[in-house]
Amino acid sequence: MDWAKTQYVSYETPGGAPMREQVFDLLVAVPNGAVFGHDRKAQVTRMRLTAEGMKAGAADVFVMFPSNGHPFAVIEMKCQRKHYASPAIAIKAFRSEQQTFAQSVRNRGALTVCAYGWVEAARFLQGYLNLQGKL
Repeated sequence: MDWAKTQYVSYETPGGAPMREQVFDLLVAVPNGAVFGHDRKAQVTRMRLTAEGMKAGAADVFVMFPSNGHPFAVIEMKCQRKHYASPAIAIKAFRSEQQTFAQSVRNRGALTVCAYGWVEAARFLQGYLNLQGKL
């Protein structure tokens, strides 16, 4: 997400003060897809993270900024489409528990996307945050 470190969003605080923040600072990554392995240490790590709130299906990136009538947005990241054997397999990569999570946050007003690669994620952020410029 180096691209997000080069982009800025301007807004006013509830008190009316002008602000300018790096887009990267609005993003929170969730390491749900981390591969832990199958040994005892991996099992302990998985149990600890689950106890801390790690949930199957949670999106990979949370955009903690209200925009376009949405309180926040979430991005489920996948490999670029070219890495899948077919479009149907790419669609199946967006697993049912991820779709359920996406629907759950949409029910709360969030905007969601399943992005295939960083370019799709950056284009989504450009639209959501009303950013100008090239990728």
